[in-house]
Amino acid sequence: KFKTWKQRWFSLNIEEKKMHYGKVGEEKSIAHIDLNLMTDLGLLESDISNNQFSFSVTTSSRTYHLYSQSEDDRLEWLRALCLCLKYPTELSDKDKEILEDFKKADKAETGRLTFTQIQKWLKDSSVQLTQESMYESYKRVDLQKKGFLDFDGFRLLLKNLSTRPEITMIYDTINFGKPISVPQFANWLKRVQHQAITIPDVARLVESLQEEVEMKPKTELSQAAFQRYLTLPSNGPLEDSLFTEVYQDMTLPLNNYFVATSHNSYLEGDQFRGTSSLQAYINALLKGCRCIELDCWDGPD
Repeated sequence: KFKTWKQRWFSLNIEEKKMHYGKVGEEKSIAHIDLNLMTDLGLLESDISNNQFSFSVTTSSRTYHLYSQSEDDRLEWLRALCLCLKYPTELSDKDKEILEDFKKADKAETGRLTFTQIQKWLKDSSVQLTQESMYESYKRVDLQKKGFLDFDGFRLLLKNLSTRPEITMIYDTINFGKPISVPQFANWLKRVQHQAITIPDVARLVESLQEEVEMKPKTELSQAAFQRYLTLPSNGPLEDSLFTEVYQDMTLPLNNYFVATSHNSYLEGDQFRGTSSLQAYINALLKGCRCIELDCWDGPD
C-alpha cells in the first residue's frame, strides 16, 4: 500500500516511446519512463490503491503506480500506452498485414484480444474451425493463462494455424529442419523443381522472402519464408504455358480420359450433417483439387 500519492504531470512521446513526467507547476521534466522496456500494463487491485482510476506500468526494472482524474482519462492513457507496448515499430510486410488484422479484431483498441474476439475474427475471415480445435490452439499460445493475447501472441497463433505439415516435411528434408543456406536452396530448386537459376538470383530471392515474412538475417531461408515461396502466385503450376495451353489429344471419346471432379465441395463432414464452409473450398484447392462444385442461391442464406 502507498503512504502518499505524488502529483505529477506526464507527457507521452509515442515515436520515442518515452513517458516524461515532472512536478506540477514546473515545465522541466525530472525523469522519464523508457517504454521500450515496458513489459506489462494493467489496472491496480483495490488492495493496492484506493483510487478507482488507477493503473500500473511495469518495466524490466520497476513498476510505476499511476492514477488519473477520470475514467475517460485513464482509458485514453491505457490505449496510448498499448500502442507502445503491443505494436512493434519495425515490421515485415507479412507482420504489417497481421497487425491490420489485429486492429480490426481489437475494436476497443485495448491492444489485447480475448478468445471470443479471436474466434469472431476468424469466423468473419471465413476461417472455419471447431470451437474445441480453436481453443486448443489458443491455449498453446496463452501459456500464462492471462485470458488474452497481445500482438505477439496473436501473430504466433496465426503462425501455428497456418503451418502446413506437408510443407514442414519438405522443409525438414532439405537441411534436417535447420535454416536453408543459399547453395542448399539453389541445389533443391535445380534438383527437385527443375528450375534453372543462378546462385546470385537465389540469394536475391532468399533476401526478398526473408524481408517479406520475418525481417531476419537474409542469408538463410526460414520455414516461414520457404512456405511463402511455395505459395507465391508466380510459383503456381498454372503460370507455366504447359498448363495454360491444351497440348493433349482431345479427339478421343470421353471414356478415354480421366476426369477430375468433386461433389459437395463446400461441406465439412458428411453430406447430411456437415456444415457449409468457404474454408472447405480453400482446403480442397490447397490439396490440389482443380474441379469443385459451386452451389449458388438467390437468397440471403
